[in-house]
Amino acid sequence: MSFGGSNSKNQSTSQSQNQSLSGSATAQTIDPTLEGLLTNNAARAQGIAGTPAQAYNGLLTAAPASQINDASAIAQGVGSYQPQTVQAGMLSNTNLSPYENPYQSDVINSTLAQAMRAKGITDTNDASAATAAGAFGGSRSAVLQNLDDNSWQQNLQQTLAGLNAGNFSQAQGAASQDIANKLTAATANQTAGLNAAGLQNSAAGLLGNLGEFNTSNTMQGLLNQYQEFLRQQNDPLVKQQLINQSLGLLPNPVLTNSNSFGASNGSSTGQSTGSGSSSNFNSGITMAL
Repeated sequence: MSFGGSNSKNQSTSQSQNQSLSGSATAQTIDPTLEGLLTNNAARAQGIAGTPAQAYNGLLTAAPASQINDASAIAQGVGSYQPQTVQAGMLSNTNLSPYENPYQSDVINSTLAQAMRAKGITDTNDASAATAAGAFGGSRSAVLQNLDDNSWQQNLQQTLAGLNAGNFSQAQGAASQDIANKLTAATANQTAGLNAAGLQNSAAGLLGNLGEFNTSNTMQGLLNQYQEFLRQQNDPLVKQQLINQSLGLLPNPVLTNSNSFGASNGSSTGQSTGSGSSSNFNSGITMAL
């Protein structure tokens, strides 16, 4: 009896000890595949962050095209242009000598000679008539001679006056025509000068527009080069951001391992819990990165 009672007490004590030894333990680890991806990504990001900024050595402002300078020079020339002054000449201030008949003296002398011959013929005829009438040397002959002389002188003076008046009118007309021709020529030259200045001004405007167009194209090319430089500088950062975004889609890389044990049979059991990423998934991410 006493042995029986002693065994019951020992068995109760043993069960109590076994129950006190039961429990669980938890440990956390990182998925080695994901750990490698994160480590490589961190190293890549540090490399990008540690890269010094590269200065841009290209031009950012386009020099004016040569056509703009040419247009400016033409415009300055047009601006300083002074039209030709046109002033009509005056006949009263004109020397008519160059316009007179250069043979005027010859004409007058020839006219006088013809008049003298005509007078001589008339005098001879008058003398013959007076002789035939028996009045030669008388008063009637003197009267007839006087009348003929007066008529001859009057005719001669009118003839000479007509010659001189014709010469003067001819010189005056030629001088007036010359004055008109000079005025027409001067006006035409003034108009031609103004037209030429207008054409030059138009050419300067067209040349300036061409220069602005070429300058704008050059400036656009410089801006395109600068934009390409910025794109190349930002390309690693853009790619890094894409990688960061893709890594953000991965499951939690931390694995939780729970181990439980019991005293009933003296053995322990272990159970792993956590993100549980599959090896196939990790392989796909590795290839993508």
